Amino acid sequence: KTQFEFPQDAETVAYLADGRVLPTPVASNEFELYPGERFDLLIKSHVPIDSFVKVSYFDIRNDNFLGENLVPLKIGANAIHMDNIGFNVWPNPFKDHFSIESLSEDPIPYSILTIDGRILHKATLIPGINAIQTSFSSGIYGLKIGNSGRILTIVKQ
Repeated sequence: KTQFEFPQDAETVAYLADGRVLPTPVASNEFELYPGERFDLLIKSHVPIDSFVKVSYFDIRNDNFLGENLVPLKIGANAIHMDNIGFNVWPNPFKDHFSIESLSEDPIPYSILTIDGRILHKATLIPGINAIQTSFSSGIYGLKIGNSGRILTIVKQ
């Protein structure tokens, strides 16, 4: 088996197991994987991280320790603040959907814009995590959150 130990400031959540969505995401700083298993993890932080993930290897037959590696992990703070509105956006780039976590206690309007400023999608974020499904073509788009004039670049693959 293999054990992964993430730094304390890394908010690590497993969303998928073996390509299937988990009924309830699992948040932990330690994960154990057995041969043939795979998980999709989201790692985010509200503070920059320049650390390591400790990866330990064990014999599956008798649980004897075989060794470990320290894998570098460098993450910038994911929280983006525009005019006192805090939010996280991931993944970026994305394929068919991305998430916006609103750190506000109030609903906030957002828009997805084409490179020339045309509005493709307009809706309202609720507090917490919002899953945004997209049907537009691959390319570079703008994400405008709130009434600020600032626009974040997002990329659809």
